[in-house]
Amino acid sequence: MQNKLLLTLDQVCETLQIGRSKAFALINAGILPSLKIGRLRRVPLDTLRAWIQQQVTAGEGYSEIGYGQDRNKHE
Repeated sequence: MQNKLLLTLDQVCETLQIGRSKAFALINAGILPSLKIGRLRRVPLDTLRAWIQQQVTAGEGYSEIGYGQDRNKHE
């Protein structure tokens, strides 16, 4: 995977050790940046690495549904 610029959803799931529905949720919410090539969804490797580093630096990662946002704001 080191030489690939774009990752499939399955590769993102394997890298993050999450399921497809969680990956889709992150992408659809705009939390995990991706691009569309025709009908295909791809995540740039450099973008994924930067996103992971951002989560580590922020120190909180993402939580269920709110992905790090204050859940009480929605109630």
